[in-house]
Amino acid sequence: MTANLSKFVLFLAAMAKDFPATLVQLFQQIGQLTPTETDQVLDLWQYEFTLRRNEYLSTPDQRDRYIYFVMSGTLRIYCVDQQGVEVCLGFSYINSFAGSYPSLITGKPSELYVQALSDCKLLGAVWEDFVELSKEISNIERFRRILAEETLLGRMEREIEMLTLSPTERYERVLKRSPHLFNLFHKNISLLTLA
Repeated sequence: MTANLSKFVLFLAAMAKDFPATLVQLFQQIGQLTPTETDQVLDLWQYEFTLRRNEYLSTPDQRDRYIYFVMSGTLRIYCVDQQGVEVCLGFSYINSFAGSYPSLITGKPSELYVQALSDCKLLGAVWEDFVELSKEISNIERFRRILAEETLLGRMEREIEMLTLSPTERYERVLKRSPHLFNLFHKNISLLTLA
């Protein structure tokens, strides 16, 4: 079987299991996983989660066990400062990963809230299982490294914005980068918490 035909057969098998095509493509393209490796990692993504608007995926009093893939909806990641003000740290959109990364890495609760801004459907994998499989398969470890690098780059960009731009300038950047967000917010959430 040719490599392209093999990938196509794996793609069809994954779709038969209701895996989002984007998740399959992410593992194959970013991780450069073989069809067998892709099948092994997809076997971990067996948990489905549904959140209604304003429900929480993660709160500071809990330890996260899952890494999530957003199949539909949008989530916001935020913390609360010493004055009780919510500080938005970022968002997870459809076809992206979500979760409390600090909690996954440390195995302890973090200070983060992950809240649904709209109804959401998520697919989850137990983080420890994902880590263990990455120890066995170098391409999955490569995928994890690239995911961590992209997360760090995004955090650095956000930190630079926080330190160098005014709240109005940050707000304008969010509006330009993600205009669809403004249709999702409930009136109780200050738009300036985005900035």
